[in-house]
Amino acid sequence: MKQVTCTVSRLEALTPFVQRAMLSPVEPVEFLPGQYLMLHLSEQDKRPFSIASASNAAELELHIGAGRADSYAGQAIEHLKQHEQVTVSLPGGDAYWHPERHEPTILMAGGTGFSYVNSILMSMIDAPRSESLIVYWGVRCEADLYEWSRLQQLAESHEWLTVHAVVEEPSADWQGKTGQVHQAVLNDFDSLAGYDLYMAGRFEMVGVARDAFLEKQMPRERMFSDAFAFID
Repeated sequence: MKQVTCTVSRLEALTPFVQRAMLSPVEPVEFLPGQYLMLHLSEQDKRPFSIASASNAAELELHIGAGRADSYAGQAIEHLKQHEQVTVSLPGGDAYWHPERHEPTILMAGGTGFSYVNSILMSMIDAPRSESLIVYWGVRCEADLYEWSRLQQLAESHEWLTVHAVVEEPSADWQGKTGQVHQAVLNDFDSLAGYDLYMAGRFEMVGVARDAFLEKQMPRERMFSDAFAFID
């Protein structure tokens, strides 16, 4: 990984529990869509966050879910608030997009795992594409869908793109998909053979999804997730 100094150019609340951080590197950086960076809180304390930006973006965008100031992510937010410049190391992760693979693709995210999906999605939009792309974004409640309007607009302007929001605890007015995000995928497909899949979220969700997708004929080598490095 390359160590780089970044200016904290913007920090904004997307929801009461999610912050968007925009970091401007002082020198050019390279990463592949779907990779992550390590935010240095100290020499010994370096924390991973998915890069939400497309790989050709000028700034590094992070989506950090922080419900409490003393939480793992909350401490990272406080560090960003207290420093005009921060140090990051990048790139990390093996679950990046493979543009040489011209296959129908599913992107699946739980919560702020959407940042990982967003990097891949925006990089795909920048490249010529005709194969279908289906995005599933699972959240606890509708208020957590902080980028949903933009996703819908992208789907309206790209005929190969379909987007689904999946809400675990929907309001009475919600008319979309409900329940767990991986189950929504299972409900929509008789077979997942022929698809590539990129997914991010809680490790336990990724593990359950992987096993279920294998049973739906999706080969393991066509599933990509950094969580695989940490689960059996």
